[in-house]
Amino acid sequence: MLFSLATGNVTVMLLMGGKSSWNLLNAAGAVIVNIGLNLLLVPRIGITGAALAWMASMLLENTAALIQLRILLRLNPLGPGWWLAAGQSALCYAGIGLIAWRFLGHTLPSLVLFVAVASALYLWLVWRARGVLQLDALREAIKARRRGATVTDDAREAGPR
Repeated sequence: MLFSLATGNVTVMLLMGGKSSWNLLNAAGAVIVNIGLNLLLVPRIGITGAALAWMASMLLENTAALIQLRILLRLNPLGPGWWLAAGQSALCYAGIGLIAWRFLGHTLPSLVLFVAVASALYLWLVWRARGVLQLDALREAIKARRRGATVTDDAREAGPR
């Protein structure tokens, strides 16, 4: 799910690029992989097999769309902000999480400490990288939505510059 979330709307980008047939082939391939792996894995390892089959099908569909966007349509959905955000979250939550798990164990106090430390570090890192992550644009979009307008509505009202 993290990979699916991280790759975002790559399938939507294919559709917007007029490549619905590519998206259909990707989805069909993912369904075939999912069914095949379910038939193979579920009888042997149960629900874990179903989870692995679902993971493999999502990886296939999103990776195929990502490759098609990058190579065939020459679009890069993973800009510098993506890599930075992925690295920061991996460092804070996976890295610190593994350290906390290893040295503090599986207790509620260690979980609370981990979440507090990782979240504080993550927020600090995001704030430091606010330019690359375009947090100002996010803030403006949120403000526009609260007002009931869209960013494009605001741009039209401002007129040509």
